[in-house]
Amino acid sequence: MNIRSNTKKKTVTLRTIHLVIVIAAVVIIAGGLIFGGWSDWIFYASILIPIILDGKSEKEDELVKENMAKATKFSFWALIGVMVYFGLKARFHAVSAVSFLVVIFGAVALRSLIFLILDFSPKAEEEE
Repeated sequence: MNIRSNTKKKTVTLRTIHLVIVIAAVVIIAGGLIFGGWSDWIFYASILIPIILDGKSEKEDELVKENMAKATKFSFWALIGVMVYFGLKARFHAVSAVSFLVVIFGAVALRSLIFLILDFSPKAEEEE
């Protein structure tokens, strides 16, 4: 007998998921920059976020897929640009692990933030 099938999980909206991703990435980036290094808590926070967001999410329609593709494309090119900058900088100076992780978490936050901006619709449009 499957016990999990009897329990109903609340459906999580995509806006909520991406808002949590943005907040978590900003907190992790700020924590890493304030404490001056990355300790074990960043790994636990990175593991805890998917566990919290586990569950049913709403179905993706064509507009959501299109907005996600636009957000992913923009954040990908931004990440490539930063990596090129790091490549040019690494010829003369070392690139720290903290700055590399800030860029990675920043790209994740940027993707979710752009998706939230593209997915935003005023209340008047939602009522129609």
